[in-house]
Amino acid sequence: MESSVYSNLPPIAPSAFFTSTANNVVLLSQRIRRHLGRYRGNSATFKEITKIVKRLSNEDALPKEHEIVIDAGMDTPICKIKLSDGTNLVYQADHIINVEGEAKKSLKLFGVFSNEKVDKMALNHVAQGSTPTPEDILLTLDEAQDLEIHDFTREKFVRYSDSLMRSLWVGLDSTFIFDLSRSEQEIINYPSSCYVTGRSGTGKTTTMLFRMLMREKTPHGLDRCLRQAFVTQSKVLAARVQEYYRKLEESLENSSRSLEEIRRIATAKMDEADDDDLMGQDDEDDTRVDLPECFSELEDKHFPLFLTFNQLCRLLEADCQKPTNPRALDARNPAAGSSTADILSFDDFVGDCWSRMNPQITRRLNPALVWSEIMGVIRGSEGAVNTTNGYISQSAYLALGHKAQTAFARYPEDVYRVFELYLAKRRPGVRDAADRTHMLLKKFSLGNCNPIDFLYVDEVQDNMVVDTRLLRKLCPNPHGFFWAGDTAQTISVECTFRFADLTASLYRMEEADPLVQAGKRELVKPKVFQLSTNYRSHAGIVNAASSVVDILVALFPKSIDRLDRETSPSKGPLPTFFTGCDDSIAGFAQFLCGNGTSAIPFGAEQCIIVRSSDERDMLRSKIPGLEVCIMTPYESKGLEFNDVLLYDFFTRSHANDREWGVVLDVLSNSCPIDQSRYAILCSELKCLYVAMTRARNSLWIWDSGVNAKPMKEVWLNRQQIRIAGPNETIPRLEVGHSSSSHWKQKGREIFRRKSYQEAMLCFERAKCPYEAALCRAYLFRAQARQASPNLRNTAFADAAKAFLDCARIAPNHRKLQCNQYAGECFSTAQLHEKAGDAYQASENATLAADSYRKAGNLRKCSDVTQIPRPNADNGRTQSLLRVPRLGFSGESKLKDALEALEHYGPNDHRIEILQRWGRYAEAAELSLKEGDTIGAVDLFLKQDDASSHLRAISCVLASLWKCCPLGTSQIGSEDAKVLLDRANRLDLQRMSPVQGAQLEAFQAIASGNKLRLRELGALCSASENSPLYHPTLALLCLDAAFDHVPTLHPVGIPSIIAILGDYYQLGNLLRIAVGLPDACSRSSMQQLLGFQVASDLDGSPIPNQYTICEPSPLNQELESTEPRPRSASSTLVVDGGQLSCLVRNYLTKRLYDKLFDLQNQMARVSAIELCVQYAMIGYCSKGDECSRSHDLTSEGYNQRIRVYVQQVMIMCHLASLPRQYWLKQAQRMWLQRFYGTLYPVSYNMGNIHNLLPHKIPNFRLALGLLRHWLRNQSILIDKSFPPQHYMNNIISVSMLISKLDLEAAPSYLWMTPTLFNAHPEFTRSFEGGPAVSIVQDLFCCLIGNHGQPLRRGISFVRHILERRFVVSINFLLPLLEKLVAHALVEIPLQRSGCAIEGLHGLTLPRSWIVEVFQQKFRALHADIGCIRHLRQLFERVLTTIFEDPAGMWYDDARTLDRVTPPLKDALVVRVCRTLVLIGCNYRNVQTNIYDAITTVPRNDWDPRARYTSFILAPDWYHMSLAMRCSMKACDMDELIQLHDSQRPEGPPAQNTRRIVLRDFKDLYQRVAYPGGLSSASVLSTSVVPQASHMTRLVTLHDAIGTIPTTKVEPRFNLPTIPVQQFDDSMSIKHPAPMGAQTEWDDTAQGGSLHDQPIDEDFARQLNEVEKSAAARIFDAFRAYKRRREISEEFQKDPVRRHFADCMAVIDAGLDAGPQSSREYVYLFRGPLPHILSYIETVRDRSLARRDDMKRQSRTARHEELESIHSLIIENGDLLRAARALMEQIKPSSKHHRECSIEWLRGVTMEIHALDVKACHVFGGEVGADANLAIGIKVLLSR
Repeated sequence: MESSVYSNLPPIAPSAFFTSTANNVVLLSQRIRRHLGRYRGNSATFKEITKIVKRLSNEDALPKEHEIVIDAGMDTPICKIKLSDGTNLVYQADHIINVEGEAKKSLKLFGVFSNEKVDKMALNHVAQGSTPTPEDILLTLDEAQDLEIHDFTREKFVRYSDSLMRSLWVGLDSTFIFDLSRSEQEIINYPSSCYVTGRSGTGKTTTMLFRMLMREKTPHGLDRCLRQAFVTQSKVLAARVQEYYRKLEESLENSSRSLEEIRRIATAKMDEADDDDLMGQDDEDDTRVDLPECFSELEDKHFPLFLTFNQLCRLLEADCQKPTNPRALDARNPAAGSSTADILSFDDFVGDCWSRMNPQITRRLNPALVWSEIMGVIRGSEGAVNTTNGYISQSAYLALGHKAQTAFARYPEDVYRVFELYLAKRRPGVRDAADRTHMLLKKFSLGNCNPIDFLYVDEVQDNMVVDTRLLRKLCPNPHGFFWAGDTAQTISVECTFRFADLTASLYRMEEADPLVQAGKRELVKPKVFQLSTNYRSHAGIVNAASSVVDILVALFPKSIDRLDRETSPSKGPLPTFFTGCDDSIAGFAQFLCGNGTSAIPFGAEQCIIVRSSDERDMLRSKIPGLEVCIMTPYESKGLEFNDVLLYDFFTRSHANDREWGVVLDVLSNSCPIDQSRYAILCSELKCLYVAMTRARNSLWIWDSGVNAKPMKEVWLNRQQIRIAGPNETIPRLEVGHSSSSHWKQKGREIFRRKSYQEAMLCFERAKCPYEAALCRAYLFRAQARQASPNLRNTAFADAAKAFLDCARIAPNHRKLQCNQYAGECFSTAQLHEKAGDAYQASENATLAADSYRKAGNLRKCSDVTQIPRPNADNGRTQSLLRVPRLGFSGESKLKDALEALEHYGPNDHRIEILQRWGRYAEAAELSLKEGDTIGAVDLFLKQDDASSHLRAISCVLASLWKCCPLGTSQIGSEDAKVLLDRANRLDLQRMSPVQGAQLEAFQAIASGNKLRLRELGALCSASENSPLYHPTLALLCLDAAFDHVPTLHPVGIPSIIAILGDYYQLGNLLRIAVGLPDACSRSSMQQLLGFQVASDLDGSPIPNQYTICEPSPLNQELESTEPRPRSASSTLVVDGGQLSCLVRNYLTKRLYDKLFDLQNQMARVSAIELCVQYAMIGYCSKGDECSRSHDLTSEGYNQRIRVYVQQVMIMCHLASLPRQYWLKQAQRMWLQRFYGTLYPVSYNMGNIHNLLPHKIPNFRLALGLLRHWLRNQSILIDKSFPPQHYMNNIISVSMLISKLDLEAAPSYLWMTPTLFNAHPEFTRSFEGGPAVSIVQDLFCCLIGNHGQPLRRGISFVRHILERRFVVSINFLLPLLEKLVAHALVEIPLQRSGCAIEGLHGLTLPRSWIVEVFQQKFRALHADIGCIRHLRQLFERVLTTIFEDPAGMWYDDARTLDRVTPPLKDALVVRVCRTLVLIGCNYRNVQTNIYDAITTVPRNDWDPRARYTSFILAPDWYHMSLAMRCSMKACDMDELIQLHDSQRPEGPPAQNTRRIVLRDFKDLYQRVAYPGGLSSASVLSTSVVPQASHMTRLVTLHDAIGTIPTTKVEPRFNLPTIPVQQFDDSMSIKHPAPMGAQTEWDDTAQGGSLHDQPIDEDFARQLNEVEKSAAARIFDAFRAYKRRREISEEFQKDPVRRHFADCMAVIDAGLDAGPQSSREYVYLFRGPLPHILSYIETVRDRSLARRDDMKRQSRTARHEELESIHSLIIENGDLLRAARALMEQIKPSSKHHRECSIEWLRGVTMEIHALDVKACHVFGGEVGADANLAIGIKVLLSR
């Protein structure tokens, strides 16, 4: 897989793991799961709890019988429900945030408690969480309550599921994905590489494992298994994580299993647990029997892979140094250790090198620090990678100084001298870990190896930097890395690791990637995450441990990464520091025992941590009966205990009191110390941190030495410990006896850590003698491996005897393994005869014979080899296989040879014979039958003739189609890569243009060239006349190019337009594919989706049967609809009916997924939105980082409109498909966004009249789609519509209809449900009439022509403002401005008798004038009273913005108190500008407007905002000046003052263009936007339905023609009002208001909006004819839908399908005259379909079995081939018999024409014989669906 293609993998889908149909999320704690496990014996109580849990998951309210335990006014009460046995089920009501970021109600079940065990104080703190009330703070909890709270807070909650409850009921030890924190979810969902740092217990490994599991289970679209690998240094950790992963995976699989199946699994696991006796868990042995020898031999079955770094290196080394003897790696004696045995360790360095060096050189150095400098800096740093010898030079090392990782070498010259001596003195052939890594970096290359797709490295701090570079090399996926670790836990001497070094090194490696250098992909920089919440320990321990980290950061900043301070969700008791006590061994023993004299009853969850193993041995020898785990910090790393005691940690420290005293500098903030001088303190502090963080509940520190005083003082100063003296009451360490099972579990855990002595103690306490003896044997073997050479043989002999002792008491199935280990140890001890005896006891004849031979005992060697053994080598079968292959030496016998081999397994031998005789084309055809396309292509090319070359081309392309069907975004299979390589050998001149395009497409998929794929998609779908026309290839190319939606945020609008154009074509091709009839029979669909007609043994097609290839996406679709166990073959056989449904469902889902993913991405794209701040003030504070557009030109506006038009056209591909509810939601969202673009918040951002249809391709088509959407949305808005969105949708849809569908609107808008089925609060009463919807007022205003439309529009707005309905100001303002524009224009026209001179002095925005005088002029019949009402409405809006911003909405999601300041500024300026425009055109309202604006509340306003120029204006002149300044002329809009040509011109007004009035036509031409929407003919419809209430549309030219030249009755039926002349001579100091300066009282005709008569109710119900037509249409659709459903059901059910075929034959003329014929027809259509279905089942299973056995024969051992051969012959006979019977009795067979019942009975007997044979072949019954029983019973009974 090319690295550039990895980014196309779909993101992790965590929602698939947390989906639930329940109303509430029920979470079960570990405690209640334990309680339920105990109730398994009490089924009534278990079922009662289960019933309650189910109720809690589905009921919205809490159960009636619940009782609140803790309330305290919180919304997260803790409740209990009393159970029938008197106990209480305790739970907490809470809310969780799901993976989509949505809050959902949850119920946390804590456990089942008796009344006296319900600690209300502790539960109260749990309920309060991190925000306790002041009363709770005053309450003091004891330590037990603190620990109880700690137990509650560290619970892992698992979501309730049936699978969980079934597992608990049967006692299955299952592991489930538990609920995660937000930070953990963020890490798991992050789509690219990451670094995760965090201290101990913060959940790093958990997030890594869950991410790995979710990635594995998320469909990835590859044609192979996803190759994921988990790597760590610890074998124990790798095994534990693997086990945890397998349990999680099994739990997911159990969700589809029945209760009985889970019960069987639980029983089997219990048996396995009894058998799990630790065998094979040897940390020194890195061999893995379940893995191949080489990395290149890893197969899909090995993944996901869990292994140690050493095991990984072993695999890589095997590839680099493959031995001539294939068994050479296995011949090594495992007793001496495996791949790590030849790696020099620190102990080897000290024993073999350090001790032999000159003391004058080493006296000032610490060996541990020197070793860390050698391995971490000189050999393991990044600088050593490109050196010849694998280490940096002395000059380079000395130049590092304090820039090195550790900076601890105080004497760097001496350190490097020691390094040189180390190279000289180490034994020949011995190498260290750095040698191995450098060798692999230089020699290993992925080459033909499959790379790792995703790599997870845990505890990365235990690696060298060069190790991480090797790991990075194995995974070419730049998005596939997960690095986790904590440098506070680097306590091994080899570690000098820091995350800063890791990130820098890997960044440089990424930067140097060839693809990055070539610009083929972007540089990927992993994100750094920090986990700071400790889920193991409480705050008392965490805070004290954090102080240790603080000291490390302060004193040694380069040795540890600076992270956020560690926290814990619960508090707890402070660590106890014992001081002043008797520090002798006797005193410590007295402390542990108290006054008792018996053995100390420690539990399995207690541990004493000492500084070294010598200290442990001393304690055990001095204190008899000390049966407690005693461990060193290194041994305890990764373990955890309830209680931990640190014994003499500081006293036994390698640092002295002077060095420990440096920690006090942290308190005094003194200058930095000399790090090299106090270097030992760094490792000591890290050991201290690891030791302290092993404790969950209690931590004790026993140390009275002087070394302990500095740290004690630090902790005391920070109040993080409590001091306990000798005379004080102190807590006891022991907590009573643990159960045997608990001791056994802890023993297994410690055994895995190689602490065999402590594990032996645990097993002894658990009374497990075999396990204790095994620990003893492992201990002896581990000591033998570390023994000096002169004691080595004796030590291994003792270990061998210990294993023999184990064999005597071991279970029978483990005796062989114990003897095997004994033989290995005897062999290492050079006791070969004893080794032979042990090997013979282990039944390993080969090793036994070899040992006897080495011992010289030839008699025993002969005896062993002569006894037949199942594992002995035997070449007889293989030689038999060679006879028929090599026995024919003449061409005359070639045919006989081929016939002899025809039925013998695979065709490999026949192919070899054909090749020998040069018949390559025939051999190639056989290779194709065997599925070896690559071999066939090679053979065709080897034939070297034209026909064979063309055949090779077709084979390559056909195979590439199978490897890369629809849904493939990258080529991952090796076969496809090899095929592309073979394609380079093809003659391109012999290819047709379409074939060349196909090959180029697959090459583009392989290279991840998305741009070329888009180009090919466009070329292949452009025109049917094109030689490249190939819609199937076009669909494949576009689908692969858009396997995921491209990132649209950083790209510009032109790129978005291009992408949307390709998406439109992709949607069109998918829509066509969905609607294709008979899709299965079309070769194009077979090619596209990877299926083909099934073939019989002779290659003949099987009717209506198809095989689905493994890479086909239909496999997943089939599994999701009908889960079935997949056989080992690579194909599935399905019938045509089922396949048709699969194809249609998959393509439909693919179309939905593609388009809805695009919609979701487009919904978040901000590039198509304008920056409000830039529009308001001309600059943006974000500068180039602003994601929104700054293009305020008309071109930019129309480009944004074009994007919305494209989105509309794309979404219309889904119009005829199901799931219309989602589509309607999408329509609503895009219509609202389209409305927001047409009517933006600021004038210079554009308006609807700036829309230029000729600038937008396909606008006329999109307009039709938009009209269809608008009509749909108008029908959907009714009483059921959410009230919070009701008004916004009504206004936006109505306004868009009035602009885009005005002519047709009356034919449907008056019948919309909102007029009849409205919310009660959205209605009003006509005078003397019934209540009607206020929406009717809006419709009348926008499309009506009766009464007074303007007044009804005002009435609509006033109603929603007075009732405080939810409405967004950005939806409301365009409507209000439209009303103001009409009022300001129509009133002067009325006064002047529609003379154009009446408009003299009118000042309005250009867009307002165009709005009124558009091509279809429509008067709203304004009167002077409307001015007052409109002014009051705007004043109300303005006041609400400042007084109650939370009551005014913007969009559907925000109120005005949450919008950005620039946006609020734009809205306020817009309102003020409208008010001032009213005043400028009507002088008498200026005072009212001035007072309204300047008296707005100033409690929430920005003094820097532009609206302050209105609010702070000292007089009307400055306010009008502010209005003119707020609207500067631009492409979008400008202020225009109309001037009568007969009047003198006054001085020009600022920012105002003056237009001299001549006539209406001239005025319209001068203000209209050229080519704009208002002047375009595109809005007219060809056919407009007429209605009685339809608006009378008058063109502007008609209006002009009716303007009277003499005194006539005014066009508007209103009284004539005198006009005050405009005074041009006013002083400039008191400027006249702009506009028509009318001075009458605006209340003269402005009474109530309903004082004047209002027309009748315009809403119209359907008449009877329309209702009857609708009913007929609905009935016809329902009948069609039912027929389609029945057809689909018949296609899915083989019996129904065969029944339909039989009925077709009967209808075609099967004779049914005589009685016998009628009875035959009864049998023909009754039992016969069941018989046919059974035969079809046998045939399908035989086909699948044939493929399985052919595959097995290729990998089987020679002794298995004979049995496989016989099975192949039996299966072939069965398949031929089934096919013959199918041909004989199929409905179209000629035998049915005779209507012979006897013949049919005879065939039935043959079918019965077929069933007997099928049961023999398949090993069980075939007719599980009873089809055979039904057919035979009816046929034979008659």
